[in-house]
Amino acid sequence: MMSSLSKLTDEEKFKEIKELTCEVLNIDERLIESKSRKAYIQLPRLIAVNIARIEHMLCHRILAKGINRDRSLIYH
Repeated sequence: MMSSLSKLTDEEKFKEIKELTCEVLNIDERLIESKSRKAYIQLPRLIAVNIARIEHMLCHRILAKGINRDRSLIYH
């Protein structure tokens, strides 16, 4: 699945990354997009964002939109 990411838009790439992260960690994708700050949700959210940001160089705006957060939270 990850090898086919090059053909997708940035939004689609992040969606695929979120789905794969949730599948591996066995959580519902809606939890990553929720406003919850519980640790068991924060870790998958952090993993998905860091993979997208570091490995695929996606912009902060797309990442923030994908997890239903403000762009400034992605910087930390």
